[in-house]
Parts: sequence; C-alpha cells; structure tokens
Amino acid sequence: MAEINAEIEKKKFMQYYQQTIKPNLAPLEQRRKKKLYLFIIMCCSVLIWIGSLCNFRGKGGEILDRYGAVFCFIVLAICLPMLAYYRQSKESILPLIIKYFGDFTYTYKPSLSQLNLQQSCLMNTAQPIITDDGFTGQYDGVPVKIIDYQIKPDNQVAGSPAKPERGIIFFASMNKNFSGQTIVLRNKRFKHGKVNVPNLQSVKLESVEFEKIYNVYANDQIEARYILTVTMMEYMLQLQRVFPKAEFSFYNHNMLIRIRTVENFFECSHFFQTLLNPKTTDKIFTQLYLLFSIIKILQLNQEKLL
Repeated sequence: MAEINAEIEKKKFMQYYQQTIKPNLAPLEQRRKKKLYLFIIMCCSVLIWIGSLCNFRGKGGEILDRYGAVFCFIVLAICLPMLAYYRQSKESILPLIIKYFGDFTYTYKPSLSQLNLQQSCLMNTAQPIITDDGFTGQYDGVPVKIIDYQIKPDNQVAGSPAKPERGIIFFASMNKNFSGQTIVLRNKRFKHGKVNVPNLQSVKLESVEFEKIYNVYANDQIEARYILTVTMMEYMLQLQRVFPKAEFSFYNHNMLIRIRTVENFFECSHFFQTLLNPKTTDKIFTQLYLLFSIIKILQLNQEKLL
C-alpha cells in the first residue's frame, strides 16, 4: 500500500514539476551555460599562460615560487562563477520543490534548539553544530524544520572522526504529546549491543526485518508499539534504504529524525550538468516524501492513543 501511495504522489508531483518548476528552470539553465562558457575560457587562458611561462622563463617549480600568489588569485577567480551559480540555483529551485508539500520558507544558516537536540538523545551537543541550508514551515498543520548541518571534528578528543560529519535534522512539533520517549537507533551504531539510554528499556517488535537494522528503546512499551506500527516501520525501512544512517526520536510533542549523509542533502544542481533533467528533482522529492509521510502516519497513530 505504501509503494502504491508513493507512485500516486509521484505522478502528482510530476504534474507540479511540469507546471511550476520546469518553467523556472529555463532561465537558470541559460545562466548556467553562460557561466560554464566563461569558466572554460578562463581555464584555457590560464593554461596557455602557464604553458608560455614554463616554456620561456624556466622550470615549473621556479614559476610556482615566483607567481604562487597570482596562481591562487586566478584559481579563486575561476571558481567564482561556479560558486555564484551554485548558490543562485539552490535558492531558486529548492523553495519550488518544497512548496509542493506546504508553506515553507528557505533559510540560510537557520538556528537549532540545543534543548531539543539534547532531549532527543540522538546527538552529542557538546560539539558545535554548524547549519547550512534549511526550511521552516508547516506540513498538514504540523510545524516542521529541515536543516542541513555539519559537525567539525574535535582534534582534542580521542576517537573523534577525522572528517566533518554531514547530515540532516528533520524536526516536527506534533499537536499531541507523547507520554514517554521512544528512540530508534541503528544496530551498527554501538559495539556489542551496548547503548547509553538512561531510563529507557529495550522494546521487542514483531518485524524481524526492522529489528535486523534497528534497536528500539522506550520508557513506555505500549506507546512505543502504537508509534511503531507495521505501516510506520515500512516507511522507516524505505527511508533507511535511501538514508542508511537514519535514526528517530519521539519525545514530549516532538519527532526528530537525524540522518547522517555523505553528500549535501539539498544538492539540486550541478555546474557541469543540465538543469532540465528531472532526475535530480525527483530524487529530492522521494526523500522529502518519505520524511513527510512519517508525520502523516504518526498523526494517525496518535489519534489511536487518545
């Protein structure tokens, strides 16, 4: 049933894409081509200049020593068209995509509630979290925040990852409270099955497939099972296939989904690829659809709790 609903929703989105998104892509595509031509011309000019210097003025190492600062300035100048296009395209396309789901506003470097992050038990709030792109708005009457974040490695802490951690925080403030807290963590996150979740007990579910991937902890076993219905677990597994490192927390009146990713979630354009290929837009739609579907299912589950 979930897959059928997804296909129906995808067809509706494709109509929205043809009517609303695609007409706005043509001017952006022309801008991309102009900046790409400028980029190619600048690269060719620099290569010819470097070649002439190496041929007529000596060895490459001496050239770099003498003109190092000039080279750095030229590299920056070459990259500027790419950076300008990248920011312009994101700020133009992303709001159009998310408007399909509701009234959302694009925000650059949105704020994050440290209290909510701490209460979710999904993140270490001791490390500074840097936000990038984000959306704030409402889906079906539920306030939602979607934030692209980055955590830089702490070189002073033993065991800290060498590379920055990238990810997404999907936060929804539900209209009804949870009586307890339920968190869903990846099995591979902890060695030997040990986990630090104070006052929470392990919850056993009927889905063998779900328990192969996730451990569930809660202080209200009955509520946890009402939240994690068969339909809910099905959507969570679909989301996990798209985002293998997705984890969930349900507490107070909040739902927080933390997704660690390799690439930027809001990657909707590429400097060297045409904008008129709908595959990139379709990928973002699928990701957002699965996230928003969990809110819809959660609302139905909460009605059963009353």
